[in-house]
Amino acid sequence: MAHAQDLAIQNNDINECQGNIGIVVASATNAIIKANIVRKVTRQGIWLFTSYRSQITDNVVSNVHGTHCN
Repeated sequence: MAHAQDLAIQNNDINECQGNIGIVVASATNAIIKANIVRKVTRQGIWLFTSYRSQITDNVVSNVHGTHCN
């Protein structure tokens, strides 16, 4: 998701996304990434960048493997 305002990404179960990022948000304002489960991805679990007044809270990220995992 890019250039979003007042974005909510909540209560998702993201699993087995080989070669992909679980959740990515760029250039957002007032975004909230909350109560998601991200498992078995091979890049970043949750990636929020160049965003303002945004939150990442109460997520579960596990089994993330890859060169750029965090």
